[in-house]
Amino acid sequence: MEIIDVKEDYFYAKRATYIGDFKILVEFENGEIKVLDCSPWRNKNLGDFKELKKEENFKQFYLDTGIITWHNGYDIAPEYTYEKSKPVVFKEGKSKHKLVRIK
Repeated sequence: MEIIDVKEDYFYAKRATYIGDFKILVEFENGEIKVLDCSPWRNKNLGDFKELKKEENFKQFYLDTGIITWHNGYDIAPEYTYEKSKPVVFKEGKSKHKLVRIK
């Protein structure tokens, strides 16, 4: 039996922070920092996930082994999170880095 080395083309989240307007700032385990924009979900039929259309519910996620998850059991697949998120550009300031724009 031959063992094949499978390279993952996505990474798990190391940190995730809600930044408003259904957007999540995600730092991946490879060091990349991106923003996942989930705002289009508000205009879609989410079926059982419809409670996530309410911002109050949406922003109460947490990371479970690198996967963005909600207390009701919903989660976002790590490959979706990585592929759909966009890189961010930071500007160095006196005290902290500031998010300038999403590429």
